[in-house]
Amino acid sequence: TVRLSKIFDWFAEDFLDYERRQGAASPSVLGYINRYRPAAAETPTGSKVDFIPYDKRLNSQEPREGSD
Repeated sequence: TVRLSKIFDWFAEDFLDYERRQGAASPSVLGYINRYRPAAAETPTGSKVDFIPYDKRLNSQEPREGSD
């Protein structure tokens, strides 16, 4: 089972459209994610996916001191 942010569920069609434009024969969110993972760490595209709740508090965090 792969756990992904709920964002991948909300915007799944956007990720699938990108996969189609890149020529993917069987577009999937996991296929999209695998584009950015090393080949040795790819997740099998048939894996079960659980979406974890999105924490909106992450959007309002203050920058840490010294993180210009």
